[in-house]
Amino acid sequence: MQLEDRELRTNDTTMVGIVLTGKVTIVEVAKEAGVGPSTVSRVLNEQSVSEEKRQAVLQAIKKLNYRPNLMARNLRTSVSRLCGLVIPDICNSFFGQIAGGAGAVLEKQGYELIITNTGQKMSKQNEALQTMVSRQVDGIMLCAIGGKGELEAQINRNDCPIVILDNKLDQMDGLDSVMVDNIKGAYSLTEHLCMIGYKRIATITGPMEQSSASERLTGFRKALADYNLKFDQEMIKESDFTIRGGAEATRALLKKQPDAIVAANNHLAIGAIMELRQSGLEVPDDVAVVGFDDTEVGELIDPPLTIVSQPAVEMGETAARLLLHRICSEDEAIPPQQRVLPTRLIVRSSCGFYKKIGSMAY
Repeated sequence: MQLEDRELRTNDTTMVGIVLTGKVTIVEVAKEAGVGPSTVSRVLNEQSVSEEKRQAVLQAIKKLNYRPNLMARNLRTSVSRLCGLVIPDICNSFFGQIAGGAGAVLEKQGYELIITNTGQKMSKQNEALQTMVSRQVDGIMLCAIGGKGELEAQINRNDCPIVILDNKLDQMDGLDSVMVDNIKGAYSLTEHLCMIGYKRIATITGPMEQSSASERLTGFRKALADYNLKFDQEMIKESDFTIRGGAEATRALLKKQPDAIVAANNHLAIGAIMELRQSGLEVPDDVAVVGFDDTEVGELIDPPLTIVSQPAVEMGETAARLLLHRICSEDEAIPPQQRVLPTRLIVRSSCGFYKKIGSMAY
C-alpha cells in the first residue's frame, strides 16, 4: 500500500488529504528509471540531479502515473538533527567506543545520536531500521550482522542515507562503509604465535555469515599456510562473539590439545581463559590465548591479553563524517566511500612471548 494525495475542499479552502491506495511506489519509479530511490526523491524535491537522470525519472513518473505523497515528502525533507546508530551488542565495549566516536563528531555539528541495540537478532535489526526511519532521522549508521537480500531491500526502500560498519553486505557497492582490515589483522595475530614457536594453533570464530568472522578465519588460515603448519578443520570452532560462547568452544577444542587459541574477539578470549582455568590449565604456560579487539578489559584480565587492536573510536568518527557529508551534500552523484582502517598488534602476557624470549636468553 502507498499513501496517495487527494484534494479535499472545505469552504473553498484546498487541503491535502491522504488515503491508502495500491498505487506505484517511489522504488518502482526508481527501478523503471534505472536510478536509486534517492535520485527520484531529489527530482521530486527539485534538488541537484544531472539532466539525463532528471529526464529519466520524469519519464518514469509519467509512464507509471506516479503521484507523490506531498505530506510525507514535506516531512522527509525537514531536518530533525538526529542520526541513528544500530548496534548488535550493547554489552560489548567495542560498539560503545564506536558510539563514542560517532557521537563526538555529530555533537560538534549540532546533531544528536540515537542508539538502538538489536541483541544479535536479525528481526530486531530490521525493526531498528524501521524505527529510525519512522523517527525521521537524517541518517543511519548500521553495525550490520548480515541480512543479505532482505536487509538490502529494506535499505533500498528507505530514502535515508546509511553508512555500514563492521560487517559487509552482499550488495553494498552503492553505500558508504567503514571496515577494518580483518584478514591482515588475523594474519598478524596468528603469525605472531607461529614466530614464537606454537605448532597446534586453534581458533574460535564468530558467526560465519558475518564478514568480520569469515575474513578473520581467512587471515588465520593464510598464516598457518605461510608457516607450513597443518590446517585441521577440527581446530576451528564457530561461536557467537560472547564470553559464554568462547568457554563452550574452548571446552570442545581441548579434546584436540591445542597449544594456542586465536579468539575472534575479546569476549571469546575471556571465555577461553575462564574455561582453561576451570580445566586446570594455565595461560600461557599450558595454552596461549590471543584476541581481536582492544578494550579496557583486555588490559585488566590476568594475564593481560595479547590482541589485534581495532580503531573502534576512529571507526565511529569516520562513519559520522561520511554520514554528515552525505546528509549535507546536494550532489547526489557523489560516489560511495569505502574506508578500510588498519589494525595494530599489541603484545601482552597471554601469548607467552616474554617468557619464551626470557627462556631463549639462557
